[in-house]
Amino acid sequence: MNESDEARIELEHENRLLKDTVIALRERLEQLAMSKEQAVQDAVAERDKEIQLLKETIAALRDELEKKNQENQQAVMDNSLGYRDEIHQLQEMIQAMRQKLEEYAWK
Repeated sequence: MNESDEARIELEHENRLLKDTVIALRERLEQLAMSKEQAVQDAVAERDKEIQLLKETIAALRDELEKKNQENQQAVMDNSLGYRDEIHQLQEMIQAMRQKLEEYAWK
């Protein structure tokens, strides 16, 4: 074997090592890209789950608020009716007392 053959064999060997290195680096880049994509998908799924949970919480709070508002409105109406009845009874009592006073005044 002469020097030219040895240099060619050495270059072929170095070439093969470089190709193997390129292949290994490409595979590692693909693994990293897949890992990154999976991390992004996981983050998106987690975000979507959190958004859904927040929407459900908002809906529940809105329902509770509406229920409390209706209860308060009903309580106000009930109180108003109670006060109206009481006012009406008091007005009737006043009217009856006036009539009695007038009856005594005429006697």
